[in-house]
Amino acid sequence: MKRYFRGPVMWIVLAVLAVVVLMNVVGSGGGYKSVDTSEVIKAINTGQVETAKLTTGDSQMIKIELKQCEKLGKHDGTKFQANYIGDQGVQLAQSLQTKYDAGQIPTGTPSPRTRPARS
Repeated sequence: MKRYFRGPVMWIVLAVLAVVVLMNVVGSGGGYKSVDTSEVIKAINTGQVETAKLTTGDSQMIKIELKQCEKLGKHDGTKFQANYIGDQGVQLAQSLQTKYDAGQIPTGTPSPRTRPARS
């Protein structure tokens, strides 16, 4: 048994294990959790969204951050993302613009009309 602990194999296994654990810890902090598009739309319509970003092109995605003390269904966290298809992007942009115009999205956030499209 001592032979295995002294050899390089054990150190290599420990190094790989440490890298995997480190990647999981670093990768999970601050990232967006994927949810259904319907849940994101519901959060927008109920005024739970603090900020939102629509991406177009190959990766049609919406990323939202919830207001403090808000919860998205049964999901924990404040940052969520969802993929959308086709004309859903137009519907999402219109919903966000309506909330912005109504003052439900903070005035420090740029209007969805003036945000550059990101590909």
